[in-house]
Amino acid sequence: MSYKTKYEILRLDKPTKKWIQLKRQTTDNTFLYSIKKSSNRGQFYQFRIRARSFCGNAGPPSNVVTLMLAAKPGQMRTVEVRRDEERCGVVVEWQPPSSDGGRQIISYDV
Repeated sequence: MSYKTKYEILRLDKPTKKWIQLKRQTTDNTFLYSIKKSSNRGQFYQFRIRARSFCGNAGPPSNVVTLMLAAKPGQMRTVEVRRDEERCGVVVEWQPPSSDGGRQIISYDV
């Protein structure tokens, strides 16, 4: 029989200032927490993890990790497309969005 340690992921609920255990426990050392509502993007989230033994005993929680889920960047401004006869192609130029969503924009899909 394999006795695995379970890990509980806790998130701070800002309105109540209480730590809430997320519904899923894991025996792995990775966990994906999805933010479903786009209105919650750009906000800060605080997490901590606690190990629980096979017998149900919980260890102390980890240090708090604070993350900000970046919002989507704004729309491109002043998009211009023109033909380039010399290179048999087109040139696309634009101004970056006025809002980067809280994180540096590292690439554009054209």
